[in-house]
Amino acid sequence: DAVKTSLSYRIRSGLVRAAPYIAAVVLGVAVYLRAAGGPFIWDDNFLLDQLRGRGPSSPLSLFTSGFLIRPDGGADFYRPIVILSLLFDRSVWSNNPVGYHATNLALHAVSILAVAWFAWQLLRSRTGAIAAAFLFAVHPAHAESVCWISGRTDLLCAVFTLGSLNAFLWSRAKSSRLVLAGSYLLAAL
Repeated sequence: DAVKTSLSYRIRSGLVRAAPYIAAVVLGVAVYLRAAGGPFIWDDNFLLDQLRGRGPSSPLSLFTSGFLIRPDGGADFYRPIVILSLLFDRSVWSNNPVGYHATNLALHAVSILAVAWFAWQLLRSRTGAIAAAFLFAVHPAHAESVCWISGRTDLLCAVFTLGSLNAFLWSRAKSSRLVLAGSYLLAAL
């Protein structure tokens, strides 16, 4: 019985500590939720049209110069991780823009948590981390990236860059070469 009490206490206290971060994510998603019902816009149609009926011959072919997209009919667009995420969305959601928007919202949510963790590692202040998470969650500079499917490039960049920075700081604190290697991998992505 004492074990159950101890476990339930730890779960409750963990939820209390996590509540402000969860609130930041909920607010950040709520701010951009209306976009989830929106259609494909601007370059979304052009980009997705180029991906229709086209897929990589193998996962590795995404990382070669033979798999390029021309978003405006001009310069080549070589972003294999973005293309892979769009191909995944297409395989799950087909031509329904709601799913693509949901992926962008999920990436924004992950970015909010990554900003909070980064701020905590730098400041060692729970208040500072919470403030950073809320500010990042609702900052209007993210509107284009979150609401525009073609803006996913910025969201993925934020997730991988913040993930890399977080892993780097964590590897230094824990003296872990494995986490440092993960930091390098995230930076490469």
